[in-house]
Amino acid sequence: MTLQEMIKDLDNLSSDEQVSLFNILEDKLKKEVVNQQQTTANNGDDLKANLNHKKKDFWEALQEFRNRVDLESFDDDTFDNLRDKSPGREIIL
Repeated sequence: MTLQEMIKDLDNLSSDEQVSLFNILEDKLKKEVVNQQQTTANNGDDLKANLNHKKKDFWEALQEFRNRVDLESFDDDTFDNLRDKSPGREIIL
């Protein structure tokens, strides 16, 4: 059933049924708002935790990169044609 069909069917409900449906939807919406607020609060806590970690210096970051990336998998062809060899735009003097 589509949303449009549900809206059309609301006219077929009695006043009591419409009030009951409204209350159910209102409760559901309140729960959703609370869940979103909790999620936002948790994300804020994660951000604070990330900011409190010691910032890595270059050497630590380089070592972490070397551990994550398999440098042996790169061969001579990996970076071929990576750089644009054209001189750029034409300069008229």
